[in-house]
Amino acid sequence: MLSSKSKACSTQTAKKSRFDVEHRLDHLIHDVSCIRRTFIDKRLMPLGITHSQLRLLVVVARHNDMTQSELATKLEIGKFSLGALINRLERSGYVNRIVEGDDRRQKSIALTKRGATSLETLREENEMLDARIETGISRRELEIAKHSLCQMKRNLSEVAKYRPAGLAASAPGAAWWKSTGVA
Repeated sequence: MLSSKSKACSTQTAKKSRFDVEHRLDHLIHDVSCIRRTFIDKRLMPLGITHSQLRLLVVVARHNDMTQSELATKLEIGKFSLGALINRLERSGYVNRIVEGDDRRQKSIALTKRGATSLETLREENEMLDARIETGISRRELEIAKHSLCQMKRNLSEVAKYRPAGLAASAPGAAWWKSTGVA
């Protein structure tokens, strides 16, 4: 059951043109993400960390001692971009690169004490931000939203695997074909 505020938003949405992008689900998700990221970036500025670097720190904390290749895959970013993020975090004392065995090219990334301490502080701030963001939304509505977004993520992951035969990944229109899900 939707709250009265959610119903009001739904009613307003229904009255809008189908071309009104402000109320399309994909745009709302994007807007919420951008506003949240901007707010977090401002909070992180005194620490000299960006939202992308924070995301990397969280993954390193959850999966300590992952290699750079594993991290790039987990974060779904290129190895070069990841290397730049790690360089900045390493210079700031948040992570260390650790050589794995005899292969000096194989390095895992580990949090430093400073990285772990900063993450704990940021976790507490994040919980306060989430509480503020979730004001006026019932636990049930949040669970439904989480479930729906997780399903959308799974659906998109499946669609992203598809590409029509003979269409190069870099060809014009390839992204659109991926998005259609047409087999």
